[in-house]
Amino acid sequence: MIKNFFLSSLPIKLLLISIVFSLFGCNSNKFKVDVSNIDVNTSVMRFDEEVFGLDSVNQNEFNQLQLKYSAFFDLFNQRLNPMPPREDTIGLVKLNRYLNEKDFQYLKTTCDSVYPNFNAQEKELQKFWKHYHYYFPNKVVPNVVTYVGDFSYNVVALDSIVGVALNMYLGADWEPYKSLQIEQYRVIKMKPDRIVFDVAKGWYTSEYSENEMNKDFISQMLYNGKMLYYLDAMFPDAKDYEKIGYDEEEYSWMQQNEGGVWAFFIENDMLYKTQMTEYMKFIHDGNTTSGFPPEAPAQMGNYIGWQIIKAYMENNSEVTLVELASETEVNKILSKANYKPKK
Repeated sequence: MIKNFFLSSLPIKLLLISIVFSLFGCNSNKFKVDVSNIDVNTSVMRFDEEVFGLDSVNQNEFNQLQLKYSAFFDLFNQRLNPMPPREDTIGLVKLNRYLNEKDFQYLKTTCDSVYPNFNAQEKELQKFWKHYHYYFPNKVVPNVVTYVGDFSYNVVALDSIVGVALNMYLGADWEPYKSLQIEQYRVIKMKPDRIVFDVAKGWYTSEYSENEMNKDFISQMLYNGKMLYYLDAMFPDAKDYEKIGYDEEEYSWMQQNEGGVWAFFIENDMLYKTQMTEYMKFIHDGNTTSGFPPEAPAQMGNYIGWQIIKAYMENNSEVTLVELASETEVNKILSKANYKPKK
């Protein structure tokens, strides 16, 4: 029954029309703003380089690292340092155990081979922070700290710092990811060009928590839709499929079947369901969405939420990005979006 909602492929004539329109139609992008004169007081701090540049850490060096990296250093020692805790372990001892552990020395060497320098990533991060400051001028622009950790976190966000675990971005072809049994849908995104997207998303979630939204399906859809719309503004030159983490085929399937997916949600009374087990497969990332055609990607709810937010912002051009991010009234957004995709 589900398959009746969905198309297997776009008719050739319609596909040709869409290609011609994309080539010769209106290509204006309201998010292509001039940020060349915006100065942002931010930097990339190489915690990994500084720590692994030491053979061992004495108390004075430990104190200096703590002073320089402040809250991040405390977080690293308490949660990000992957060495198993011992009853008699204090911060200094635990940090030296980390430095002398061969697995993490190997990880650092591997990170160095992928990132002989961080120039390309730093350039992309600077562009992102300029756009961020353009739209959120009263918000803090944090520093980015790189580190080598375990495989629990891609990025972590604190009050004025975003930490990036370089070992989570060694490339989809890095063989040890398989032995670590990391899901394939995650592995294909564990590459250098995803860092800036993950930093942007991590910082957004630290500034605008989803806990401020209700726990029903539509609230989660719109929260993620708002974040994807925010990525539209932060990365005006990026492809849409890159922002959501699809490949081109997955994005094309969603474009073709947007109306069918929305109809499925409506006809099955999904929008206001509050049991997460009933809707999380439409929100969480994954290889596919179970119970749907094999071509159907994960995050279908997020994609639909994104389209609703786009409609809302198109119909309410006076709403700023700050106001959108702060808006928690779901029914207000739905009403003013007047979202009606074609089936």
